[in-house]
Amino acid sequence: MIPRVTIGIPIYKRLEFIPQALAAVNAQDYPEIECIVSDNGMNGSKVADLVARHYPRPYRFRQNPETAIVSEHFNQIVQEATGKYFILFQDDDDMSPNFVSDLVALLERHPSAVVAISKQEAVDPSGRVLRKSVEVVPEILSGEDFVSAWCQSLYKFETFATILSRTEEIKVCGGYPFFSTGGNGIDDALLLKLCLGRAVALSSGCLFRKCTYESSMGFSCSYRDLVQGSRRFLTFLDSDSVLLQYARSHPDQYREVKRLLVKMIWQTNFDRWNTMYRERESPAEWARSAFTMPFIPDYYRGVMSTLGYALKASAFDKAKRLFPWAHRIYRSLKHTMS
Repeated sequence: MIPRVTIGIPIYKRLEFIPQALAAVNAQDYPEIECIVSDNGMNGSKVADLVARHYPRPYRFRQNPETAIVSEHFNQIVQEATGKYFILFQDDDDMSPNFVSDLVALLERHPSAVVAISKQEAVDPSGRVLRKSVEVVPEILSGEDFVSAWCQSLYKFETFATILSRTEEIKVCGGYPFFSTGGNGIDDALLLKLCLGRAVALSSGCLFRKCTYESSMGFSCSYRDLVQGSRRFLTFLDSDSVLLQYARSHPDQYREVKRLLVKMIWQTNFDRWNTMYRERESPAEWARSAFTMPFIPDYYRGVMSTLGYALKASAFDKAKRLFPWAHRIYRSLKHTMS
């Protein structure tokens, strides 16, 4: 018997991408798909009308009477899913026609695996490929080895928003956790809960395309908002019941998993603070914002080194303006000594 796969498409206010999302689902070569389109934006009959016009297969439509937070909305779709497997599919993304069939075959082949992940491409709104994951990946990894590869970006994955998971496992582990109304990081958190102590299957034969623009990758938020999301993820690592249970039974493994995740979080924050936010904010605000992160020694060593260099550079620039003759002498001496 062919196992059913539920594909949930959450909708908020933008409606222009719905036809392309439905087209991607309709193009799947897998025969047993339950499509659930869920309107969380109180759009009236507009979404239902679009689905009826653009999706020829059977589907289910649900509409929230009022807007729910993102994690709650996603969990509503999961709870209504009747498929053995579940995929959350954002309306502006795309997937190859064999995405479902290839990942289902992987999980059917590997009962120990709870999730299956495809190759990825990051594309701009015009469809131009910006970045790719690696072409060839191992078919099966332990959850712990997968987290290690993830944190070190070995396979160049950028998002885990659209993967294939065992539906019952999502429900048992509590689904998507609450971080913020915007939902940043909840897909990573769910994947972590699912994979530790189990296995992860990786496919080299199908593809997920993530439409990437500033707001979709969190680049439009302020540094303080980025830090707030990071703080919540760090709190999640120390408070989620599924993770705490794993930590009690596998203390050494979880200690290493947590070390890798914390390093990935602070390194991501530091790199963005020292590049995009350095250009975006005033020098004073940029310097102050660095200290909103929780105390992580390696992060603050990087911050203090960067600020020290910036202050020296600033003082040198000021000296150049006030004492141009001294700067000429400095350049002459530097040239003579080189």
